[in-house]
Amino acid sequence: MTPALSTAARSRRERRLSPAAVALLQQFPPRPAAITWPTTQQPQEGILDRLLQAPFVLKKESTQSKRRVGLRKILAWLEQHPGDTWQDRWIASGADAAGNIAWRELAMTWLQATGWAYRTPNNDFHALGAGLLPLISGDVIRPSLSWLLTPDTVQMLTAEMARSRDPDGFTALAALCQDDPANYHTKDGALRRIATLIAAKGGRVRDIIVGDCVELAALLPTAGSGSADTSAYYYQLLHALGIFPATAPPSVRFFTGKTRGQVSIEQMIDQYQLSHRPIRDLLVEGGSRNTGERHRDPEFPLVSGVGEVGRGVR
Repeated sequence: MTPALSTAARSRRERRLSPAAVALLQQFPPRPAAITWPTTQQPQEGILDRLLQAPFVLKKESTQSKRRVGLRKILAWLEQHPGDTWQDRWIASGADAAGNIAWRELAMTWLQATGWAYRTPNNDFHALGAGLLPLISGDVIRPSLSWLLTPDTVQMLTAEMARSRDPDGFTALAALCQDDPANYHTKDGALRRIATLIAAKGGRVRDIIVGDCVELAALLPTAGSGSADTSAYYYQLLHALGIFPATAPPSVRFFTGKTRGQVSIEQMIDQYQLSHRPIRDLLVEGGSRNTGERHRDPEFPLVSGVGEVGRGVR
């Protein structure tokens, strides 16, 4: 049976996965959404005590004050909803279904009804956003991938996760980025995607698995959709970090069908995961010689024949 994407994931941008992507999910299923875990079971007092200390406290007092107020307001609002955990209450509140902007309107309506709202609604809007970050990075709630991407990735999520959830993991990723020729926007987008994965799935960078990445890739906008952030480069960074098994593909682009732009001969050949290195190198050499490094057609017929060759040498 093919592992299904989460309900929340399907609700945002359900798209038809390629046969290769379906096969990949069978081989590398994503981590299922957890029902409960220790930090979402903590009482409110314990959460406030933990999240109002380092490493969750910000240096600038005015910003930290806004975060502190927002954190208290969110917990008070969530406490009005049914559930045994904060994650239960988060789901029951409708916040996860609303997306990472519209959920604040739900909380603000309650704050206004109880007389706890600021006179200026915009102040609550920003305080709630600030207060939610430590709840995510502190693993009190795990928003769905859909929520984290709707309408766009949560601002400041990367910095928050790098500081309070997994400084070692993001330091290792930053070191990889330093030596990589990709541009700043590509690298920044990749780090935001990685922060998104650990926010939704829990754990740290090195806990991310191949199936998590494919699940996320299925939700990303397609090239040509009008979105500037369509890259699956986050997978390549994680692959380079060495956290995936040897059988993992070098890139998810071949399995999602999103990227139709220029790719290298090496990338096109490596999608077939040939185990016989001399054959692989021969195909790369031939492809490079016949097409030229700068003007390759990504549909060059050499690649369509690699699968036939590969059947005998994997």
